[in-house]
Amino acid sequence: MKKIKKTKQTEKEVRIALKYANSILATLREPFLVINKNLRVVSASSSFYTTFKVAEKETIGQLLPDLGNGQWNIPKLIQLLKEILPQKTVVTNYEVEHDFKTIGYRIMNLNALQLRVPKKIATLCW
Repeated sequence: MKKIKKTKQTEKEVRIALKYANSILATLREPFLVINKNLRVVSASSSFYTTFKVAEKETIGQLLPDLGNGQWNIPKLIQLLKEILPQKTVVTNYEVEHDFKTIGYRIMNLNALQLRVPKKIATLCW
């Protein structure tokens, strides 16, 4: 009985923390994505949706390379996320050039941070 109560308390705390984090994410001026280790989009900032002219329902839960009908299948970006980031944990000002069908040619300076989320918490979040 005590273990069930503790688990429910932990779940409640994680949900509160997630709501708090999403509130911060919503206010960011720069386009921002949260993806899991499988490159599936967990959340995105409002500025991401505005900048890249996409809707939340077309973004959340999708694999990054599949976003925008495959527009995000950018080899240099995928290399960053699959090869470089796991080795460095933090990447700053990684330049990626890409011609998006919907918004045209862009040069993006990407910053990436790898977070290690305990499995127990990750299952509650995504």
